Amino acid sequence: MADQLITGTTLIEDKRLASKAEGTYEPTVTSISNLDAAPTVTGAFFVRVGNIVSVAGGISQNPTSSSTNTSFRITLPVSSSFTDTSQCAGTFHSVQNGDEHGSINAHVANNEAVFEYNAISAGTSTVYFNFMYQVI
Repeated sequence: MADQLITGTTLIEDKRLASKAEGTYEPTVTSISNLDAAPTVTGAFFVRVGNIVSVAGGISQNPTSSSTNTSFRITLPVSSSFTDTSQCAGTFHSVQNGDEHGSINAHVANNEAVFEYNAISAGTSTVYFNFMYQVI
């Protein structure tokens, strides 16, 4: 039986939903700027429906300096071949270091998700993230 999708008040069959996956994963994290060491994943999970993947989790990170642009990237649970930074989008947030928050987008050169923010303070904190991307 094909998956069904409700649009408006019409129930239709949608073969795109047949490609589903979910689970936990352990991404590799690479420091790009202003971090004492590569951040550590404290947990990550994903759901894939068709060509869209949603990812969430936590990452412990330690900025070297405050008031400095900070970035790192993580591998994806389902590979993609990004051609534009907008093919991955999300946010992350931590209340441990003065309400730090930032954006997540596609790192085209490495086909990974890149986290970017201005560190409010130096020191270890855990950021919680959520992003979605296209499988291309």
